[in-house]
Amino acid sequence: MKIRKLNKKDAISLKKLFLNEKSLKDTGVNVTKNKITLNFVEEWLKERIEQYNLKKPKFIVYAIINNEDKIVGTIGIGEVNYKSKSGFIGYWVSKTYSGKGYCTVAIKKFIEKITRLVNIKKYFAKVSRTNIASSKVLLKNKFKIIKESKKNLLLEKEIHQGGER
Repeated sequence: MKIRKLNKKDAISLKKLFLNEKSLKDTGVNVTKNKITLNFVEEWLKERIEQYNLKKPKFIVYAIINNEDKIVGTIGIGEVNYKSKSGFIGYWVSKTYSGKGYCTVAIKKFIEKITRLVNIKKYFAKVSRTNIASSKVLLKNKFKIIKESKKNLLLEKEIHQGGER
């Protein structure tokens, strides 16, 4: 399993994955299924690929790849604040591939890469209280719950000199 930058060739695979989801809410694609066309996915990819060339990207999204070299989901960071060296991490794996440990490994690899790439030191994640699997994945990656509401949990992970804490 690995993570890698998205590329234009990913459009068809991502379109299939998006259309296979019951809900697109957690995928980072905030539209209804009838809007998922090849043209839409190509534009969505273009916006993400453009960020790779910026000195201070607003967000960074990578593909999560399984051992058969297929995209199974995406992982990214948004709301990047370069002053506080922080951002919000988000990820999803297609229902077809969920429960196989992809998110746990992807989060670890992504944080290592982003910490080196753009010097982010504080990672946040917001998850629904009902999304037990996502909470467990974050806790396995040493995130700590810092705020609880009726609907959501806010988690945080800080990276210190010399590595994680």
